[in-house]
Amino acid sequence: MRPLTPSERPQAIDVFARAFDADPMFRFLLPDARRSDWLRFIMAGMIAQAFPDGHTYTVDGLRGVITLISPAGWPIPGRRLAGYLAAFWSRPSLPWPPWSRLRKGLAVLELMDRLHPRDPHWYVQTLGVHPDHQGRGVGRALLGPATALADAEGLPTYLETTNPVNLPIYRRHGFEVVEEITLPGGFPPLWTLRRPAPAPQNR
Repeated sequence: MRPLTPSERPQAIDVFARAFDADPMFRFLLPDARRSDWLRFIMAGMIAQAFPDGHTYTVDGLRGVITLISPAGWPIPGRRLAGYLAAFWSRPSLPWPPWSRLRKGLAVLELMDRLHPRDPHWYVQTLGVHPDHQGRGVGRALLGPATALADAEGLPTYLETTNPVNLPIYRRHGFEVVEEITLPGGFPPLWTLRRPAPAPQNR
């Protein structure tokens, strides 16, 4: 695992967009042909939020990318979020989705914020592996060093997922499901997971 360089950000956005194309939540919220465009916009925002703190990482060949938010970086500064939203207006070719779909997406974000822990922790904001390299240990190569950062500080690690395929992977890295939530209206499930802080004698 190594830090992502500024010049690699466009490729990292593409990796995320391809990785999350099959995610049940994104397919529910963005079921049409513009999903790829919207995913690139959303994932550009994810990287923009994490990159200034120096916790966006990849592996050689840019086969996968992970964005982490440190304890000092959460909650994400409002000015950074505002900048991300303002970037929308520079994308006239990307129209707003229907209000019903936008409302559903905002409901998911509100739920995630409400469930997010308030105690100090490392947050795995986004982890994606290019479909051509999935099942080859890339996720492990990113997640292992990421959790080691938290372990070194004696802190827990937290993440969410809406893809059940990811659950066994996270469990192998010591994450435990905190909650499984399904919103009304046909939403796919959302899982919150937490990896406990290491025991003091193991630090």
